[in-house]
Amino acid sequence: MARSGNYDSSLSGLKTAVLRRIRAEREAGREVDSADLAASLQETVVDVQVSKTLQAAADRRVETILLGGGVVANSRLRGRIEEAGAGAGLRVLIPSVDLCTGNAAMIALAGAWRLERGERSSLGIGADPSMELR
Repeated sequence: MARSGNYDSSLSGLKTAVLRRIRAEREAGREVDSADLAASLQETVVDVQVSKTLQAAADRRVETILLGGGVVANSRLRGRIEEAGAGAGLRVLIPSVDLCTGNAAMIALAGAWRLERGERSSLGIGADPSMELR
């Protein structure tokens, strides 16, 4: 993903890939060190996020990077992006950890409003990233 040539950083399928790796290791008679696996996974994800962010900043000739979302609560990501941004001469803005929230609360609130209005969906509803949240 780090060498994909684009700015995409979707981690779709990552949990499945890790699970398959764990199963393969166990089937081969090797035990998996969970702490090592977690640390390696975190470092890989941070590497991708930092490299793609810096590449996008360079390509777009921006001077400031603003981070947001739940992932920004990760201390390793915060430290690495601050260090890399400073090294590249970029201003890096990161909200305090208590303001680094994901989308779950927003989605839950949108669902609660729809429920209050009497709206219902079947359990077979598909994902719609363009769905309005009112």
